[in-house]
Amino acid sequence: MTAELAVIVTTHNRADLVDEALASLADQTWRDGSWKVVVVDNASTDATPEVLARWAGQMPVPFEIVTATDGRGPSYARNAGVDAAAAPNLAFVDDDDIVGAGWVAAIGEALRNEPLVASRFDYDRLNPPAVAAHHVVNVDALPCVGDTPVASSAGLGCRRDLWERLGGNDTALRHGEDIDFSLRASAGGTDPAFEPGAVYHVRLRDGAGEAWRRGRHLGRASVDLHVRHGRERGERRDRLGVVLRSYLGYLARVPDLARSDRRIAYAEQLGRRIGRLEGSFRHRIWFP
Repeated sequence: MTAELAVIVTTHNRADLVDEALASLADQTWRDGSWKVVVVDNASTDATPEVLARWAGQMPVPFEIVTATDGRGPSYARNAGVDAAAAPNLAFVDDDDIVGAGWVAAIGEALRNEPLVASRFDYDRLNPPAVAAHHVVNVDALPCVGDTPVASSAGLGCRRDLWERLGGNDTALRHGEDIDFSLRASAGGTDPAFEPGAVYHVRLRDGAGEAWRRGRHLGRASVDLHVRHGRERGERRDRLGVVLRSYLGYLARVPDLARSDRRIAYAEQLGRRIGRLEGSFRHRIWFP
């Protein structure tokens, strides 16, 4: 019998963390729904294959391992997982996160009413307080790009027919592919629904260096989204005065670098600005 929901976990060289992600799925129950787990191993070279093989004999629901080596990256891996998963509904879990109690049931039930569903994010369980304090995305409501609510791939639920109609994730995008997918769905008349009962615990890499890299990725992605979706649905340019005040603010906040709890937020925010400049040069547009 075909499962109603396929939970797709994509992984690459995360033997320790994917073990924890799969353990959180093994604790899930869904009384009136059927589901399975599909793990996509995207060319891991560490002990990830051994970890997955062990879970093949322990997962209390059907468990499938897909080896995907023809491409790299989360977009390619998610698309490969969907291709392999024979289920009308899909949900996605990143290999370094874990799902909360009742997550599968909440996502599965929500997909019976909505074609695109976003989880409620929690940052406190898996991160130090200094890291978690600066993140509120998807905690109480969905974020917006322009005026359009968008959903992240982490903890996302999607009906297969919608995924296939939109062509899945665009592998040409290195970052922001999930927001691009959400914007394309919205352009076609499907906005994501926020499901507060589906709690998804997000793991953020610690330290100012990781925050800087995360910010640069987000900044470059915002330019990509502006180019692809325009002013109406994509990211919007800031006025020159806003940009100048932003950089003056970074100068005024240099003393914050002495405090670790503020250094992380400073690094990510400045990284976003630098990423936007990098994206502007790449696309040859003004989007600082």
